[in-house]
Amino acid sequence: MKNKIIVVVGASGNQGREVVKNLLGKGFQVRTLTRNPKKIEKLRYEDNLTIFHDDLKNKDSLQNLMTDAYGLFFVLPPHKKSVAYGRTLIALIRNSNLKHVVFSSVGGVDRNSAINHFRWKKEIEDHLRQSGKPFTIVRPAGYMETFAHPKSIRLITGLLNLYINSTGTFQLISTQDIGRIVSMVFDNPQKYKEQIMEISGDELTVTELFYKLNQVKGIKMMPYRFPKMAKYFIPKSLKQMLVFYANDGWKANISELRNEFKGLLTFEDWLKTSDIFNK
Repeated sequence: MKNKIIVVVGASGNQGREVVKNLLGKGFQVRTLTRNPKKIEKLRYEDNLTIFHDDLKNKDSLQNLMTDAYGLFFVLPPHKKSVAYGRTLIALIRNSNLKHVVFSSVGGVDRNSAINHFRWKKEIEDHLRQSGKPFTIVRPAGYMETFAHPKSIRLITGLLNLYINSTGTFQLISTQDIGRIVSMVFDNPQKYKEQIMEISGDELTVTELFYKLNQVKGIKMMPYRFPKMAKYFIPKSLKQMLVFYANDGWKANISELRNEFKGLLTFEDWLKTSDIFNK
């Protein structure tokens, strides 16, 4: 493992940082490309980690990054430019000696093309599948880390309540688990070759979310209460996501995932291991 180099593109985000940490934990050498090295400052002095300060527009940097590398993990931001970045990256992948590529997309891209960034992620998936390189695609549900701040919890759940009834559920996954799953894929690439996996660690209602928060952290909160007419003022892209939660949502088979990837965190587990809301 120590002679295998994995390139991580998108290392400065929560998900990318967790992928880097888990790969290092398994003994891989890691090269990262980031526009903002300060965001992975805590990992700077890790053995087997090389940080390149550049962006996805520089093809030469990307090509140098892949020299002698075994694998590539990439995650791209949810905006339209990411399609062009993805095309550039995959064009370089085709001419590289990479043995395995993992792309982190988003759950539901195969079921909903109305949401812009879902459509963009699906386009990148399709390019990767046609690249001729061995690949694995992970499609995460919503991040538990989205609920890491009191205001974001109250705002997001308040908006969800406009669209989801009291028994409606939504799936979540911790970025810690995304990192762990990706590292396991690189640990056994043949097993996960050409697999596309929708991944999640828990499924719960808004009521259950607040109950867990009170139970674990001793904090009582309620969602913001929005009038029904608020629906008419919600930006289109956000409204599309909320309608997705209500009508379709993420559909990962959590029981199967728990058998495959032991120790997936529930929302309660994540709260217990997190220092958020600690006084």
